[in-house]
Amino acid sequence: MSPRGARGLVVALALPVCVVAGATAALLGGEGGAFPATRIAVGALVALSLASAAFTLPARRAALLQAAVLVVVLLVFALHPPQRERNWSDYSARVPRTSIEGSLLRIDNVRNFEHHSPTQATAAWYDHTYDLAQLVGADFVLTRFGEDPGIGHVMLRFRFASGPNLMASVEIRKEVGESYHPLSGLFQQYELHYVFADERDALALRVDVDQDPTWVLPLNAQIANLRAALVHMAKRAERLATHPEWYHTVWNSCASNLAHHYGEVAEIHLPPDRRVLLPGHSAALLAELDLLPAGMSVEAALERYRVEPGAFHGSAIPAGDSAER
Repeated sequence: MSPRGARGLVVALALPVCVVAGATAALLGGEGGAFPATRIAVGALVALSLASAAFTLPARRAALLQAAVLVVVLLVFALHPPQRERNWSDYSARVPRTSIEGSLLRIDNVRNFEHHSPTQATAAWYDHTYDLAQLVGADFVLTRFGEDPGIGHVMLRFRFASGPNLMASVEIRKEVGESYHPLSGLFQQYELHYVFADERDALALRVDVDQDPTWVLPLNAQIANLRAALVHMAKRAERLATHPEWYHTVWNSCASNLAHHYGEVAEIHLPPDRRVLLPGHSAALLAELDLLPAGMSVEAALERYRVEPGAFHGSAIPAGDSAER
């Protein structure tokens, strides 16, 4: 390769190296959701130094520097393991513990908070045994927030013929003072957290307290697949209780994990899809997989199954439609 070509290659490779190295210096190990000016300044200094080296050093030395920086970044990630013990917020103080015996699924630490405001709640938990033979259906819960309709959160609600329904949500495990930001979720700032909750906790928080647009979409899925997906989630939650993992905005998020659990049991193998990365658009993916109520378009489903504030006071929460096929 000519000297000019080598220089061009080094400069081209410098951009991703600078971005990853600078972002790692600024974000890795920080408090999730917070972007202190000092850390941002350090990250910018690292990125600018690497960028200038790509232009000022001989091509071979610049390439070696980039390789060395990548090795250091990989080591930093590898040596920054997720933790079981931190100063967790009340919402994340407990992790679910699960066990399965026959058709009975035992879940300890089902969250059952009474929410007073977005930041205040009365903490409560209970233990319950769910009879999987009594599962009659499930709903896909979609919540959008922010100005971009693609930004959102997804959960599952499992409905039983008797006993309480069960909400299953994949989230970040927040420390005290942390808030979620998708950029932070790329740089090992949050542990992964599986939440099993009472529906009057998880749904009321989104609809009544946060007042985010929320839909409870009945899933047109085989009961056997729904049952297997719940078992799959319960086993993953139990494993996380002793072997924590990092949350990741792209490949270990709320939507990617729900897609993985259902895809495994239903033998659906999804290629990378922006509707998983941007779960606010996930209703379109459900329609493509024939999981929306039979004969219903995305638009019709979103119009019919939107849950309005106040739905959780007095009367029962809308139960959706049983959809076994």
